[in-house]
Amino acid sequence: MRWVVTGAGGFIGRQLCLRLLADGHQLAGTFRGTVPDWDGAGRIRWFRWDGTALDPGLAGAVRAADGIVHLVARTHVLDERSADVLAAYREVNVDGTARLLEAARDVGGFLFLSSVKVLGEASAPGAPFRDGQAPAPTTPYGLTKLEAERLIDQARPGRYTTIRPPLVYGPGVKGNFLRLLGLVERGLPLPLGSVRNARSLVFTGNLVDAMVRAMAHPEASGGTFLIADGEDLSTPGLVGRMASALGRPARLFPCPPILLSAGARLLGRQEAGRLLGSLQVDGSGLAAALGWRPPWSVDRAMAETGAWFLSGVQR
Repeated sequence: MRWVVTGAGGFIGRQLCLRLLADGHQLAGTFRGTVPDWDGAGRIRWFRWDGTALDPGLAGAVRAADGIVHLVARTHVLDERSADVLAAYREVNVDGTARLLEAARDVGGFLFLSSVKVLGEASAPGAPFRDGQAPAPTTPYGLTKLEAERLIDQARPGRYTTIRPPLVYGPGVKGNFLRLLGLVERGLPLPLGSVRNARSLVFTGNLVDAMVRAMAHPEASGGTFLIADGEDLSTPGLVGRMASALGRPARLFPCPPILLSAGARLLGRQEAGRLLGSLQVDGSGLAAALGWRPPWSVDRAMAETGAWFLSGVQR
């Protein structure tokens, strides 16, 4: 089959493309920045696209495809400098999706990678987010992902699949997860020993496996599904798993979470709150609809991530 993967040059896109190539599919992909040169990239027809108008070549590839996987998004920007933050997110996440949908009107399959953030930034203790729950986004990212979901539903009723992951990790991960790996690898003491929370994560291998299953499964059509590894971790538990994967001791000391939260606010580091609060996901709907189970355990996934980090590829 012929697939177009937007965002194919990114963290998740690369892993998905490698899987689809191994399965014998023909691929066209989009990228931003420099043309990808990783192993296998030469077998993909590449188009530069940042969410703005599709050039004639990309539009033609979309129209000729059997299916689309839409990964392109403006994600969390830690050093935000846009004068109108919401407009900057909408330009890519909403307007870019609308442009893609216009070209893909007659394409059979459409899989959209959304985010759990359409349901909120935190879940109540012991009350994981579930499929069918009313959306309640609180950030420009979550809001614009929800707007994109609604566009897709209007344009392709019953002819799409949406997957809402929590934080995605694995070889190639960036952002706060990569920073935390670096802190653990350096053996720095972390004041997280008193944190009592629970967070769902999803390994790239598990996410890609679920996307491939959804692309071929008739029960996925018209569905919106949450996904997770199936084992939630507290922040101290996450640090411990990272330390084990890196062959380092977990250096944690207690500090009242209320002091950590106050310090993060004073420093303007809102992302630090994600280390303190809970965000749990119930992925049972995906299992029930598609018969899918995560092929990677958390321990195996963390070991692969740790091996990649220690290889120094990201440095």
